[in-house]
Amino acid sequence: MKKYLFVAGFAGALLAGCSSSDVETTYEKEVLQYRDIPVEFSSFLGNTADTRAGDAGSIDLAALKTAAKGFGVFAYYHDNSSYSSTTSEVNFMYNEKVTFDTSKGWTYSPIKYWPNEFQTSGDGYSTNIDKLSFLAYAPWEGTDGANTHLNAGTKTGEAGEVGILGFGNSDWSKTDNTVAGDVYVKYQTAKNPANSVDLLYAKETATDKLIDLTKPTTESKVKFNFAHALSRLELAIRYENDDNNNTNANSTNDMASETTITLNSLTITGDKLGKDGMLNLRTGAWSSVSNAGTGYVLNASINIGGTVGNKIVPKTYSSVMGDDDYFMFIPNGETTFTVTANYTVTTTDTALKNGKSEITNNIVNTVKFTPAAGNAYKLKLAIGMVSVKLDADVTAWPTTPTDAGPVWLPINTK
Repeated sequence: MKKYLFVAGFAGALLAGCSSSDVETTYEKEVLQYRDIPVEFSSFLGNTADTRAGDAGSIDLAALKTAAKGFGVFAYYHDNSSYSSTTSEVNFMYNEKVTFDTSKGWTYSPIKYWPNEFQTSGDGYSTNIDKLSFLAYAPWEGTDGANTHLNAGTKTGEAGEVGILGFGNSDWSKTDNTVAGDVYVKYQTAKNPANSVDLLYAKETATDKLIDLTKPTTESKVKFNFAHALSRLELAIRYENDDNNNTNANSTNDMASETTITLNSLTITGDKLGKDGMLNLRTGAWSSVSNAGTGYVLNASINIGGTVGNKIVPKTYSSVMGDDDYFMFIPNGETTFTVTANYTVTTTDTALKNGKSEITNNIVNTVKFTPAAGNAYKLKLAIGMVSVKLDADVTAWPTTPTDAGPVWLPINTK
């Protein structure tokens, strides 16, 4: 049995003209205004990638829930004033690591509670007026050893730091926990797809607000709707036999069994390929983006057919990168991508000295398009092969010989 009516004060003023159940319902609502309610989180990731990539990964929701990942939260307590994108202090949570527990959901420590300050309106109801605002990103990066990208600079095959490098304000005059207002993430692209690091940020929606939140009346959760801040690129290749304009991957496109095509190397450059920049975690906008330029070469791992080290070009499109590896880059306007493929055509022929003929080709081509954040792109390369065809024509003997003229021999004088 519920026993609420012994409380005097504000509850006593509600008794007149109300039934017992009305009073209990109203009282429960009032009690929740004073109760300490923990700040809890939930998450959603739309437009997810299919699988992971590299150490941090092309992240889907399942990958985000793994122990080494999770997401980071910046939270602001700004009393009863509105959030300021330039001056609000990160004084409630700084890069708080939130990880997933199969029995508890998203957890963090230490637990923080919603502020309890309220004001009473003319009808006798109280309303919480203290506000919290939240920014979030993923995957979490920090100094607890779970991830190694932040200020590491030791990634295999990389000359310097890659991925998420740090946090600060718009001009980077304030970093770490001194930052005020919108938090910016400094990010750098990896040249090696195996080292690529995805980057997500939480988007505020019409139903899931993140700015100027007041204490809820129930244990509702702050929901982060994560979106990809980068563009993703993968490369696939096949051969195109005898220039037959084959567009059906299941149609006949067989090459002679004596001939194979081996891909030796594949590189890609972009004139406006975003190499590094700063992402605003509130707006999702990039700034201070540095273009990689044509000198910034992304080297693809040779992984045709899904087997590491397999370099034989197949007749249907297959990846030339590591299993589930992708290039992650900052979209920065219309970009001309230049692809350079070096490959060798080998034909077995026992009549030749070495038992085979080998010809190595170096082919360069370009493609232009405008990448967008959150979009995945696949560049398809078709190596066209035209066999050497032989033909002959026989000219018949003439029926009437042509007079070639007299041949004068020397006069014999003896």
